[in-house]
Amino acid sequence: MGSTAITVSSKSDFTPCTSLSKDAIKEILIKMRMKASKTFPFLSDLIYSREFQLSDGTESWTDGKKIVIGVGLAAKMPNINRIWYEFVGLHETMHLVFQHLIRFRAMKGQRNEHILYNILADRIINEMILDQMATKNLMKIGRAHV
Repeated sequence: MGSTAITVSSKSDFTPCTSLSKDAIKEILIKMRMKASKTFPFLSDLIYSREFQLSDGTESWTDGKKIVIGVGLAAKMPNINRIWYEFVGLHETMHLVFQHLIRFRAMKGQRNEHILYNILADRIINEMILDQMATKNLMKIGRAHV
């Protein structure tokens, strides 16, 4: 089995990142992008064709051209760590992969349906990422005990 887009390699992966510079966060996202393209090679063009931008806000989102990561959330949630930034970067990338923006735009003017669709899309993406992380980490644990 190949590498996964997000792996937990040490306890430092869970060290809070409240003091990370924006350059350090961008480096985390660049590394996530490299791992994601190895995990999903058929998506490499899409993964690399979108720019990551950092905002001081608390929300992360994509408009189809760029992926914006809100680093302001770290001030409100002191336990945010490297894994969280990788997860959010991959999560927003997967919205592009599944072409959710096309569907969101088709729902313009239908606020309730748009909100529900976004919640469901987020849940599906999060479950996929968590399943992939769990599988990789369980395989790592299994190899350690062989």
